[in-house]
Amino acid sequence: MRKSVLRAVAGVVVFVFVAAGCGGGGDGKLKAAEFADKTCPDLGDWGKAVQDAFGDVQNLSAGTDPETALKKLSSALGDLDTATAKLASSIDSRSAPDVASGDQIKKELVDAFNKFRQLARDLRTKIDNFDISNADSSDLDSFSSQLDNFGSDTDKAFKALDEFSDNSDLDQAFSDSKACKDAESQFSAFSS
Repeated sequence: MRKSVLRAVAGVVVFVFVAAGCGGGGDGKLKAAEFADKTCPDLGDWGKAVQDAFGDVQNLSAGTDPETALKKLSSALGDLDTATAKLASSIDSRSAPDVASGDQIKKELVDAFNKFRQLARDLRTKIDNFDISNADSSDLDSFSSQLDNFGSDTDKAFKALDEFSDNSDLDQAFSDSKACKDAESQFSAFSS
């Protein structure tokens, strides 16, 4: 159960960095390079917050009692909610990139993180309301399925980022950005 959630969250972080391409602006928009330079540090901060939030959960031993594990997972999801809200707000507060469909790409990026945030909140509510001491095997199976669904629902929420990575100007800006390379190296340290 715990591994499913951790795997889903780690998968989201990997997906975000890959989709973002971390591998002259008119109309008040940012040049693609400026947008990348401002966005990648936010993504790096978010990745660090995810790492910090789930550090305790990753370090749980097989002998940890289930109630403690659920409480730590709930707390981590709360921290994830806070970090994701901050990331979405930061991206939303800046101008869109001056690329084809830049306004739409920015909106879809913010919407994807807000959907992910809602998924994390919903999962946290399910965890907080799960009565493990009175759960039978069918309750545990259902709960485990809900944890697994978090991963697939997260993939769907971030599907909108395809357009973000399909924009060659923006993709190139993220690939060339020193800030993105720095954020990617921070993430690499987290994922290893």
